[in-house]
Amino acid sequence: MQRDAEIALSENADGIAFGILTATGAVDVKRCRQMVKLAAGRQAVFHRAFDVVKDPRTALEQFD
Repeated sequence: MQRDAEIALSENADGIAFGILTATGAVDVKRCRQMVKLAAGRQAVFHRAFDVVKDPRTALEQFD
């Protein structure tokens, strides 16, 4: 996913959409933050993985 995002951004994409969960079904905050950092100020959208998180309320509160 990171490699694909790097390619898209290098080709002037406006941003990236991603969704990364842990094996237990929680948002993988560390890896998601890496993707946001990779976007470098362009749009970064957490997409689809949220639909399957075990605890949506907690997941929403994990990001500023």
